Amino acid sequence: LAQHAGYGIFRDEMYYLICGRHLAFGYVDQPPMVALQARLSELLFGYSHMASLRLISALAGAATVFLTGAIVWAMRGSRPAAALAMLGVTVAGVYLGIDSFLSMNSFDPVFWMLCALALIRIAAEHGVPGREHLVRFWWIVLGISAGLGLENKDNIVFFLVAVLAALLLTPQRRILASRWVAVGVGLIVLLALPNLLWQIHYHFPTLEWLVNVSHSDKDVKLPPLAFLGGQLMMLTPWTS
Repeated sequence: LAQHAGYGIFRDEMYYLICGRHLAFGYVDQPPMVALQARLSELLFGYSHMASLRLISALAGAATVFLTGAIVWAMRGSRPAAALAMLGVTVAGVYLGIDSFLSMNSFDPVFWMLCALALIRIAAEHGVPGREHLVRFWWIVLGISAGLGLENKDNIVFFLVAVLAALLLTPQRRILASRWVAVGVGLIVLLALPNLLWQIHYHFPTLEWLVNVSHSDKDVKLPPLAFLGGQLMMLTPWTS
């Protein structure tokens, strides 16, 4: 759709393609996954056609829609409820936007939602006789998803910290008693380690870059209520 609407290659896509030609465990302004995505896209499809360049991001968008239905199912929602939720995500302008060009943003909700789905399933299966293998499976899913999420975009840290705080402050803290928590945490650390070591080696350039950005006019700074209002408008009111 973006190609036929007349939109050519976006400047960020050019940057990611160049990063993909110089693969590393990190970059000043992002972890390495988007560069790998760009390199894979260029090797498989080239970049002369926008639809093929953006195919992987479009597939991530499809995964976001699928995971929406899976989360509704995990929360014991009906099929019509799952279909309605998936439709809402499909037509939300923000997802149509971020899934229509090559970037790390298309995969961001995939990793967050996989973590959320895993936690819902862990809470449902924890302590149920004969379900230990499912608890183990979902802790592994959470660890892999969060670890890959950290190699995609660092902001998943906010989600993980918020989830930990929520678990500690509610009766769901019981799921932390599982021995598989250590496996999940170990997977997160293992998968995030390459970028972390890169950051340490180069004296945390991403942190320095974020500090510099915070002192510039690049980002819009909003108070809490205005931020929440902006989130609703970004999702569009009829899909919120």
